[in-house]
Amino acid sequence: MSNDCSNYLIVAGLEDQPAEFAKTLELAMYGSVVPHGGYYSVRVAKGRHTEFRFKTQWQPKLEALTALSEKRKGLPFLLEYSCWESGFRGQAVIENGHVVGSTERVGYYGPAYLFADITHPIVDLFSTYLGPRTLAHQAAERLQDAIKIVRGLKETLEDGRFAGSRYRDYGDDEQLDRTLAGLTDMLDTMVADAAGISFEGVLVEEPSVTDTNARAKVAKVNERMKGLRLDCLVPDRDKAARIAILPFRAATVGAAPPIEWEIRYVELTPFELEKVKGLPDEGQTEYDIDFVLMRQNHTFNHELSRIFTEARWKANPELAEQVEKAAAEASVAFAAKLTGRPGVKIFDDLGNVLEKDLKPRRHKVA
Repeated sequence: MSNDCSNYLIVAGLEDQPAEFAKTLELAMYGSVVPHGGYYSVRVAKGRHTEFRFKTQWQPKLEALTALSEKRKGLPFLLEYSCWESGFRGQAVIENGHVVGSTERVGYYGPAYLFADITHPIVDLFSTYLGPRTLAHQAAERLQDAIKIVRGLKETLEDGRFAGSRYRDYGDDEQLDRTLAGLTDMLDTMVADAAGISFEGVLVEEPSVTDTNARAKVAKVNERMKGLRLDCLVPDRDKAARIAILPFRAATVGAAPPIEWEIRYVELTPFELEKVKGLPDEGQTEYDIDFVLMRQNHTFNHELSRIFTEARWKANPELAEQVEKAAAEASVAFAAKLTGRPGVKIFDDLGNVLEKDLKPRRHKVA
């Protein structure tokens, strides 16, 4: 005689016709549609996510579910199953006809897995597919996970199957009361404290920064065009606008955004200094152009590239005077800090470093 397995399936992204999908699921599991309300019929439970609940003999037929998911590309199948009689439970994630993740625990017993989360916890594979994707939202969900664990422990000790167990005769009732009171106080405190914690603006990731910058740029474009009394086309994000350019009047807006500047020191390796030497055009020096300096991913190396053929700060005489004055003061402070330091050679300018210090390295033969 087989032991029945309880199954809970969520199809992430399935938004309509759950009753029709339930029939399709019955065909996949049993080979025929089961009369409504039958023992093996698929029940639809609606909540935050529509869940399909059904029973199978022994473990669910993963091969049937993979075949079904092959026909529903792009919709992850999230299956959770358990059989307390045989002592196993697990989760599986199925996408596009393949099992892409699974976990299973076996070898424990007890009425309806009352203590399963304590003795044999399983890794949750579903949160990535069901929860929000940003770091801030996922961090907030981890707090809720911690609250859920404490609440689960409290509910286990209050469960009638535990209170009515024959093993309770050997337990310490006073200690049980103290434990329940402690869990209750802890749960209340955690819930209250978690309500005041937010990770928004704390855990910031590249997509959100990019999105914020993009929105800011769109706002500036709209503001500039509004000042010119023009209706400017700005396509919505992830949407295409079909346009045709006609041979009539056009204009350029010459006003450049103000320059924000400061004098700082930068440390470059000999290799990076060599790269600086190769960036100017013929007839230019390294002082005549603007650079972009970026740090490479997961390293301390810099990536150098030229952004403009002329140094922008030199175009404004008033600004150039301010920059040169501040740079001269920083140069004096620089020499004062490094003069007399062991192993430090000071040059009048970067050009001398490139010509006198790096040139011999280019001709050195190992």
